[in-house]
Amino acid sequence: MKLFKISVLLSIFLSVACKNKTISNQNILTGKYEIKKAIIKTKISIPGFSEMNIQLLFDDYGRLHKQITNNIMTTGLGKDTVILYSLIQDDYIYTWDNTTNSGTSIHLSPDDEDIFNTGFNFKKIDNSLKEKYQLKEIGTKTIQGKNTTVYSLIINGNKLKYYIWKNIPLEFEIQLEDKTIQSKLVNIDEYPKFDKETFEVPKGITFEKEHQETAGIFGH
Repeated sequence: MKLFKISVLLSIFLSVACKNKTISNQNILTGKYEIKKAIIKTKISIPGFSEMNIQLLFDDYGRLHKQITNNIMTTGLGKDTVILYSLIQDDYIYTWDNTTNSGTSIHLSPDDEDIFNTGFNFKKIDNSLKEKYQLKEIGTKTIQGKNTTVYSLIINGNKLKYYIWKNIPLEFEIQLEDKTIQSKLVNIDEYPKFDKETFEVPKGITFEKEHQETAGIFGH
């Protein structure tokens, strides 16, 4: 399996597509989450391939939004660690890593309520999205004392489950090719203290604007 293909589905808060519509000074994540701020830590292990430690940081109910993914990959030469960053600010999603001084920025639009952009906003799912992804509410599950609603859906033939609390995915499960990959919640900090720099676009990184279509991600 290609690392990029796996990362697209595992890192559901990272943007990998854009509808390229002109908008002005809105933030599509404003009010997305039902708690003001938090740090959500999850972990994904793929034996013999990769281990991901993911932190979702948000404030102001999602207006400020950042994800940090520490990806430890197993190669023929040993283990290689890459830290991936994603930051949403002023309708742009910025992505970069710790290996270069360059990154990408993608313009989001108000209707980018899709898995390929900012992750589903489960409060705003309409019938067209339900039909497109065969999305269903299939039950509930308690995870570390949090009562989650379980959703199932299918994306490009891959079956997924999400465990949603306060509109936040705490865990998810993906049937990808010949593997079942699961994320596990490590912990939730509902009272974090963020530095001012936490949600700022980093200096010293050159961001190239991209306009990427969903169809190109999986070769369809």
